[in-house]
Amino acid sequence: MDKVMASAADAVADIPEGASLAVGGFGLRGIPTVLIDALYAQGADGLRVSSNNCGVDGQGLGILLAAGSIARVTGSYVGERKPAQYEIRGAFPAQPMRLNNGAADSPFHRTKAPPRYGSRTSCGERVVPSTAAQTVGFLRQLGAEQIGHPGGTLLAHLCRVYRLLAAWDARSALRLAGLCHAAYGTDGFPTALLSLDRRVELAQVIGPEAEEIVHVYAAMDRKATYPGPATPNAPYRDRFTGGARAVNRSRREDLAELTAANELDLARVNPAFRQQWGPDLLALFTGFQPLRSGPAWEEVGTVLGGGRDR
Repeated sequence: MDKVMASAADAVADIPEGASLAVGGFGLRGIPTVLIDALYAQGADGLRVSSNNCGVDGQGLGILLAAGSIARVTGSYVGERKPAQYEIRGAFPAQPMRLNNGAADSPFHRTKAPPRYGSRTSCGERVVPSTAAQTVGFLRQLGAEQIGHPGGTLLAHLCRVYRLLAAWDARSALRLAGLCHAAYGTDGFPTALLSLDRRVELAQVIGPEAEEIVHVYAAMDRKATYPGPATPNAPYRDRFTGGARAVNRSRREDLAELTAANELDLARVNPAFRQQWGPDLLALFTGFQPLRSGPAWEEVGTVLGGGRDR
């Protein structure tokens, strides 16, 4: 039987939600880095993993753990990572387990699955499965799964952005806005799933607040708006109307968080994008810092290698 695949993406394409995986390597040596990155891009979640450890922040299985893709890990070494932050966020309730070989109790043996951000069926937390599932179904009807995008399809990207916002403890409206942030196209990705005269349809699916965030994000003229979003009364230019308008502090915080989730996902799945735009993004997000959450700033440092203490 020929099991040679043309790409890492092809190799992980059929891994379903809830799959059990044995992941090789010791520490960060010998780990299937390319396959892990491809699995992150593919979007499967609820994974049950057996491995020596769970990577480190921003590398190895740590990428999948931080994204909420892993429900359970059985391993023998905690590693150089920050499990406490996930316990604090409440995303990974754990019960220590003594391994069969008599090793010390491992906090990485999870007996209760975390909220599943990024399911290929619901792409959302199980607390509100109807809203998330309905939203993904709506996006599929609009053709998001057939539109190419770095890391796979547009729908896969939208789900990853949702998962990232969920990992940062963003409120429900912002998560759903992240899931639909390209519905009207954006200044960086003009392909639209809906015309602006259909805004009410999206609002009926994700709610008026989430739809408003999507519209403000889509309308943002980035060149004119990005230089000073953290400055009170900073200019916001609407690329749909060509005019300027005021955007309050709360909405500017939403724009900063959503921008970070969108761009960091692209940087994660596309090394060429990260190499070309990484320094510019780091400078941009440094300017955004007063508007962004702590977890988002941590992710900036992890993905772009910038100073987390700035």
